Amino acid sequence: MNRKEGLLVLCIGMVLCLCLTLSAIASTGEENNTPVKDAAQLKMEELEAELGEEGMQEVQEYLELQASLPHVVKASPYSYIAFAATDEESQIAYMTGIDESDLTEEEKEKLKAELQDIWDRYPDGFKIEDNEPLEVIAGIMEQRFIESEESKRDDLDKSVSNEHSSSQFQSNITLLSILVTSLLIVTI
Repeated sequence: MNRKEGLLVLCIGMVLCLCLTLSAIASTGEENNTPVKDAAQLKMEELEAELGEEGMQEVQEYLELQASLPHVVKASPYSYIAFAATDEESQIAYMTGIDESDLTEEEKEKLKAELQDIWDRYPDGFKIEDNEPLEVIAGIMEQRFIESEESKRDDLDKSVSNEHSSSQFQSNITLLSILVTSLLIVTI
């Protein structure tokens, strides 16, 4: 092969390599255009399917509200009690909890007034000092929960005990009837 032919073959080879490389790059680019969904995106789509458009709007509004809260509210370990300012049903639950607590009437009235003041100022007027009464209220609600759970457990224990007593009574009657039957057979 002479020099011209060798150079021609080399040029043709380079053109072929360039064409193949460009087509490979183009096909890779097309593959990258296909969106890959991460776990968070899939979870959001699942949530959207479950809640619907209206529910997602509520979630969006809630997230916007949370983002707009002052830092002092976000940093409070009891902000969930202060957040009850936005929900009348929650307010009633907290006030009822205070009313049914072991505090004196004077302490109950003072704590309820402090809580109402916090709710009236929520969220922009929330102060670090507001955590003190909220901590007391959190303790009251925790105690109520514990007592409620203990009561449920006690009721369940009584129910099981009554069932056991009933089955024990049934066993005693069965034994008594066997004994009476045995005595009757012996006396006959």
